[in-house]
This record gives sequence, C-alpha cells and structure tokens, in this order.
Amino acid sequence: MNYLASTCECSHLLDALKGKEIFDPVYHTAIMKEVREEMKKKKLATSDDILRKVESGIQKKEIWRLNYLKEKETGT
Repeated sequence: MNYLASTCECSHLLDALKGKEIFDPVYHTAIMKEVREEMKKKKLATSDDILRKVESGIQKKEIWRLNYLKEKETGT
C-alpha cells in the first residue's frame, strides 16, 4: 500500500522528470493531498475490518473497551 501511495503522490513529479509534462508545484501539492486523504480512508477501513474480526471473538467488556478507545482516537 505504501508503494502505491508513493507512486500516486509523485505521479506528476515523475511525469515532469520524464519530460511528459511541465512541473506545476500547486498541482503536485493538490495531488499529494488528495492521495493522502484517500490512503487515510483506506487504512481506516482496513483497521475497522480488523476490529470487527477481533470483536467477534472477545467478551462484551473488551468490545466496550475497544470502542471507547476508538472514540477517543487513541489509535486503532
């Protein structure tokens, strides 16, 4: 996932280095921001899937604890 994110973030820069287009720093920054937001969403979805799998095999007290920590954004 990191390789994909990196190549997507730098796609405009890479094309400029290859001579395919003229480098535009504003466009480059916009692409990087967009890709980072999408990757953040994918990572969050992945961690939510993992939490759901973990929750299926633990007691209710532990599920409550996981949900509490998730709400407080202490990490997933």
